[in-house]
Amino acid sequence: MNSHVFDLERLSGMTHAKRVARSLWQPESGIQSILFFGQEGAELQQLANAVAMGWLCKAPLAEGACGECASCRAMRDGQHVDLLRVSPRGQGNFIRVQDISGGGDQETIPLQSFVRTRPLMARHKVVLMEQVDRLHDRAANALLKTLEEPEPHVRLVLITHYPSKVLRTIMSRCSCIACSTEVDPDSALGPDLRARVRAVFDEAAALAPHGGLRLSEKVRALAESYAKSKDVPIRQAQGVLLQEFGQWLLHELPHAPHAVERAVLVHRLIQGNANGATQLDALFTWFLQDCAQELHQKELSA
Repeated sequence: MNSHVFDLERLSGMTHAKRVARSLWQPESGIQSILFFGQEGAELQQLANAVAMGWLCKAPLAEGACGECASCRAMRDGQHVDLLRVSPRGQGNFIRVQDISGGGDQETIPLQSFVRTRPLMARHKVVLMEQVDRLHDRAANALLKTLEEPEPHVRLVLITHYPSKVLRTIMSRCSCIACSTEVDPDSALGPDLRARVRAVFDEAAALAPHGGLRLSEKVRALAESYAKSKDVPIRQAQGVLLQEFGQWLLHELPHAPHAVERAVLVHRLIQGNANGATQLDALFTWFLQDCAQELHQKELSA
């Protein structure tokens, strides 16, 4: 591989997200707006930069941007005229409506003005928006106008660690991709137990919306089985099951990022000495009630 090619394999984990990223550079992908989300520690910024560089590159390779064209050189130098970075700033640390539609004290070109003109040196004009959860209400509404009818030459990359704080209408107009580091191989489930765990999660639709306690009971029983077989504390075993639940969500319910975030929060609480049984009961009761529609749609499409 050419040493100048931006190699997505440099990023740890995020196997699914990297596979999606590689497909974006192909003309037939049809995707213009993508939102990457993941817990803090996930290398979302690096992933977003790689996607932006691939969209800007004049001749992208299967592995990523070519690294040699004028567009790639400009990206590396941090002076690309066809790339607009938008991030929170100022009082309250928000992305303001002026950053999207203009007006007021403006330090950079507004997003809507930027996307109105065609690219000067790249294949596309690319907007990279960090911490999209920090959009002010009026800014979010202004952004929706661009997301609803983007110009053919425009691509948008949005990232957040807090997807539940992002307007559902914004998420519905983007391809939402969860980014997670893989489970530590030393603590991962074996193939037999993993199959049993996945089978329990696959039955979730049949239990929705009122079978949360039943689902929690099954998960807790599997955690106890894992703890005994590996001779590890029950909290560690519950954490491993929650990681597996998160991975299942990424593949089976990619449009329910709030569920992944909730699972991550419960994982942290349990590892911080919260009562595991209580936390799991609350998580799966909420999950089957809040995600019942997504679960039934998944069952119908199976």
